[in-house]
Formats: sequence, structure tokens, C-alpha cells
Amino acid sequence: MATLGFLLVILLAFFSQVHGLLIPGPDAKHPSKGAVASFALVDKSRKDPWDGGDRKIMVSLFMPVPASSCSSECEQPYMGRHTAEIANEQFFGDKKKGVFEKMGFNACCSTRQSTDASKIPVVVLEPQTDTSRLLYVNLARYMTANNVAVVLIDHPHDSSVTEFPGSDTAFNSGSTGLSSFSPLTAWNETITKAIDIRVQDIKFALESLKDSKIMSDKFVHVKFSSALDTSHYSVVGHGLGGTVATSLAISDPRVQFSINLSGSVPPLDHNIATPTYFLGRADFKRQHDINWPVTWSHLTGPATEYDLHDSDTFDFSDLSVVTEVAKNEGKMSDLQPKKLGSVGPPGSHAVKCFVEAIIKDELHNDDGGLRHCIDSFGDKMVPYFASLGQAVKEMEKESRGVSRRGVFRAAVRHRMEGWGFM
Repeated sequence: MATLGFLLVILLAFFSQVHGLLIPGPDAKHPSKGAVASFALVDKSRKDPWDGGDRKIMVSLFMPVPASSCSSECEQPYMGRHTAEIANEQFFGDKKKGVFEKMGFNACCSTRQSTDASKIPVVVLEPQTDTSRLLYVNLARYMTANNVAVVLIDHPHDSSVTEFPGSDTAFNSGSTGLSSFSPLTAWNETITKAIDIRVQDIKFALESLKDSKIMSDKFVHVKFSSALDTSHYSVVGHGLGGTVATSLAISDPRVQFSINLSGSVPPLDHNIATPTYFLGRADFKRQHDINWPVTWSHLTGPATEYDLHDSDTFDFSDLSVVTEVAKNEGKMSDLQPKKLGSVGPPGSHAVKCFVEAIIKDELHNDDGGLRHCIDSFGDKMVPYFASLGQAVKEMEKESRGVSRRGVFRAAVRHRMEGWGFM
């Protein structure tokens, strides 16, 4: 009887950790399942510009494992309590709304065999300012399912809130002076300071991830035989995170490509050839930004813009999917989230599809994904198109880069494919 009571306590403790509303993940057609570990990294060589202590960041590392190797999956919480309350307040106007804290997702928790992490491409996924890295967990899952390691970072006092292990929590409290709901209207020291801090955080994280001990310590039952190789990496970012993504593509020769999700860019006065992608909105194309028009003229490598129709700022995050799950599975039909357009969940699905397609094209030499995205979401995500003359200029731009689309005829085909004609 005592044994039965003990087992009952264990079962109750287990089920108390289950969050109830599962966010759907990548389907079985994807080659990899994702394992995740979240942990703090402390940079003792650098002081935090906001609190004066050693600079400390939180990282969520999503690692792919072959689907056939994953021996068990378990539910992970989507957000911690403080982060969920702030997100509830930020997007639903009530910190006790009970949306984000109910969310969970499945991840691979053990594997049958070891994976060589040094052969896995690394992609950094940067959040919008005054927003948690955890609002991009679902996008990270889809990216990881295409056999890439995804590094999500909370930048304390820039992120809305950063919950460290234990009771240490760093809040934004207006430290950076930047808003998650407003576009950049000027390029000034406030912006460059925030970007510089993020860039230093990212470089520190990538340097730290070279240590194989992180893989063995943080992934106890998911086996990796080596550390990540961060000598090359790519960057995807949303809002200010998109600005950081393009900034790194400009400044760091290790960057293989960048995807900017509805963010501004730094002013550029010299040419760069790094493949650059911009996913804008109908009301925020590159001509609407303070810097994109000039910077675009200096992109001599492949450069492509697609625009998500009927969208708003946070259609590029997990917000619409979380709202859909809460409404359909959680019976919270009255939810009216801020900063989502009328495109609805299909917009989020389109963003994931295009990000996945670019990853497969750039990192795995598989260019069939874009065709699928155009077929599935061509009425939602459309290529930038100003005029026939502009179209010819765009094709000429794509033909300049040294890539397998590095001739004009290939660029024409690529552009026509993007428009849905091929």
C-alpha cells in the first residue's frame, strides 16, 4: 500500500507539470525531431550595461535528431510564469488571462544513437525587442525539423522579461527605449546601442556553444558525440531581431545568409554579397522603411523580398498559433490579441513555410520548398513587385551573386518561380 501511495504521488507530480494545451509541431514528413535545452550563460569578461553585473543571457538551444533515432518524446512548458503573465498583459491586456501558461509542446527527450553535432548547421533566431525569445519556440521547432540547430537568446533588459534558473528575473522596464509595437523611425544611438549589445551576446553564445560539455550536460538523454561547429552560422530575426540579422550579414563574414522578418536595416554604404531575404508586410515593404531602399541597392548577392498580406507586426511570431490553440482547444473564444492582422493562422504557417524553404535552399541545396510554399500560400505571401522595369532590375540583381543562380537566365527562372508562373 505504501508503494502504491508513493506511485500516486509521483503520478500526481508528473501530471501537475503537464500544461494541457499542446501547440502542434512539424509533421512526420520532416527529417528531424527537435530536442531542447534552456540554460544561462555568463560572460565574465563583459559587464551588463543595464545592471552593472557580469553579463548573463538565457539561451534555448533546439537540436535536431534523426526522427528514427528519437526513442521518446515528452511535453515541455511553452513559457515560465513571469514570462506568461507579461505576454498575457502585452497581447491580451490582462496578465491573469491564462493563455500562455497553459501552452506546451512536445520535444524529443531520448535517443537510440548518438548524433554528430559538428555536422549540423547553426541558425540564430532573434526575437523582436521587448518580447520574449519564447514567443518564437514554435518557429524554432519547424526550423529544427529541417536538420538545423536553432539558438534562441533572451537579451536581458531588451527582452520583455528574462527568467533565469532559480528566482533571478530581469525585466525590461523601458531600459532600451524601444517599442515592440512601433517601427523604427530614426537611426540613432538608442538603436545602435541595443544592436551592439545583442551582437556581443550572440557572439558570446556561439563561442560558448563550441564547448562539447554543454551538449553532454544540457542534453542528458539525447546523445551528441561532439560540440556544434559555429565557425559559420545563419541568422533569422523578427523586428529589431531582423535588424540584427541583416546587421550581422553585413558585418560578420561567418554568416551564410540572413532572413529579416518585418524589420528595418542599418544604413549601408558599401556592397555585400551575403544572401539576404526580407519578409515584409503589405504596409511595410522596403520602400516604407528609413534604410531599406539605400541598403538594398548595395546587396550584390541574391536578395529577395516577399510580403505577407493582411498582416501586422506579430504575425511573424507564434502569437497567432497560440491564439488559435487557446480558442479551439482551450475554449477561449473571446480572445482579441493585439498586433495581429486579419490573415490569421495561415499567415504564421506561410512564414514558417518560407523560412523552412530558404533554410533548405541555402543549407541543404534543396530548392523545391519555395515552389510548395507558393502553391500553398501564394495568396498570402507574395513577391515584391513594383513594375516590369523594377522586376528586370531585381532579376539582374539576383544574377550578380556567385551562387548556383549566378547567371541571368537562372535568375529569370528563379524570379518567375517566385511569382508562381513556373
